[in-house]
This record gives sequence, structure tokens and C-alpha cells, in this order.
Amino acid sequence: MAPGVAAFLSILALITLWVTGWFSRLPRDLGLSSGNELLGWLLAASVSSVVEITVSPTVTLHVGVLWLFFAFLRLMREVPSSSRLSVGTALLFFGFAFFIAGELSEFDPAWVLFPLQRFCLAFLIGLTLLVAPRLDLRLSILTGGMLTGIILSSLSPLSSTGGIRIGSAVHWDMLWISMIALTALHHVLSWAERKLFRFRAKL
Repeated sequence: MAPGVAAFLSILALITLWVTGWFSRLPRDLGLSSGNELLGWLLAASVSSVVEITVSPTVTLHVGVLWLFFAFLRLMREVPSSSRLSVGTALLFFGFAFFIAGELSEFDPAWVLFPLQRFCLAFLIGLTLLVAPRLDLRLSILTGGMLTGIILSSLSPLSSTGGIRIGSAVHWDMLWISMIALTALHHVLSWAERKLFRFRAKL
């Protein structure tokens, strides 16, 4: 599958799930003003999947990074001031871990055949579910951590791409698969908690 296709399909799946009512509470959980705002963000993301800008002869920018930056700011706007320090600390840890996992593959050929960065991302998603109780907090950590990791990777002297490449379709795929997984797991855990509460109430 070509890079960027997985992200586009993930966005399309999320739109479908929201329209059909599976994720009807998603705008509220994210602190968005309405479902139309959510749809606008998703449509903008679908366009960003395939667009790259040549900033200079040595600098290339994947437009998805701009979407990620503004989405992170929008999510952080809803984070209570009392939680911003903990969210900031968590996303920095997330970002540096994601960056280091990617660098190991560049530094040591033994890691090339092992999807270390993806394995690290799955671990960090699980950790995010443990340290943050709300979906907007969890996605703030994920988007901020991915943004930090992508920026650090673009500035790394170990990069084999030549020049400065800020973001890529591969990063975009990993971001969207991660956001879909995190959102789905959040809803599964919320459903399980409600079922457990009702079960205990009957005892």
C-alpha cells in the first residue's frame, strides 16, 4: 500500500463512523463546537494526505504537519490549566521516545527489519490511555508527541533523506492509524466502565 493511503482510508472510516452514529459523542468529547467543525477538520486532513510543499531547494514540508500543529493547538485550548503541565510532560516523553525509536533504525542496520517505531507508538498509545482520563487529553498527548517527534526527526543529522524533510506520508499514516486506535480504545474502555458500573449497581 502506497504511503498516505492508510491515512486517507482512516479519515474516511472515521467520517463514516461519525455520520452513522457510532462516534456521535466525538465532537463533545473533543471539546469541539459542533459536528460541522469536526467534519471540517476531517475534510482538511483528507486533503493534507497528498500535499507536499517545497519551501526551499533543501526543505520539504508535508502539509499534514501544519494540520497536526493546528489540531494540537485546538485540542490544547480545551485542556484545563491544571492539567497542562502533566499533558506537556507526557507529550514530551511521547515525542522523544518516538524520535529515538526512529533514530535507532537509522543508526543501527540491525533494527531496519524490525518496525521499532511502530512498536514504540503502540506502547505509547497504551501508556496514554493509562495517564489521561479524557479523550481530548489523550489526543493532545498523541498529537503533541507526534509533532515533537516529527520535528526532531527532520532536524536529525542521521536522516538519510537529504536536506530537511518535515513530515512524510509515512508519518501521516502512523498518526491517523494511532488516532483511530486511540479513539476506538477510548470508547471501548468507556463502554466497559459503564457496563461495570451498572453491574455493580445491581449487586
